[in-house]
Amino acid sequence: MLAPKITYLRPEDGGRDRMTAIFGCSPDDLPDGEGWGEDLLTEMNTHCGTHVDAPLHSGRLIEGRPARTISDIGLDELYRPGMVLDVRDSVRPGEAIPVEGLEAAIEATGREIELGTPCSSAPVRSATPRPIASSTSTRA
Repeated sequence: MLAPKITYLRPEDGGRDRMTAIFGCSPDDLPDGEGWGEDLLTEMNTHCGTHVDAPLHSGRLIEGRPARTISDIGLDELYRPGMVLDVRDSVRPGEAIPVEGLEAAIEATGREIELGTPCSSAPVRSATPRPIASSTSTRA
């Protein structure tokens, strides 16, 4: 799945119903009988949005060496100069952004893309791969 399903909840119907269900109140308890406006995102997984996949996500060995876990990756490897691209003129629903659109958006920033350190040159900090956490794990 690459994109979540979005349900738009308006204050006068879906937002009201969701708010009364969450708080156990009635529409009469809400200002003007309305709830909040909300974009409800469903049918999504961790690949929706910004995240980092540890090399272990792709297998126990990477380039013949034990794959690193997320705790093996230093913040210095993740922090790089960013660039916001305005690709609105190139975007078509359900289609990839064309390379030409990306190139035009980069050029419009007046900046060059700064290269980061390739992951393969980063040292392996863990001697042995750790087991992949189960879905019942908790996050700190």
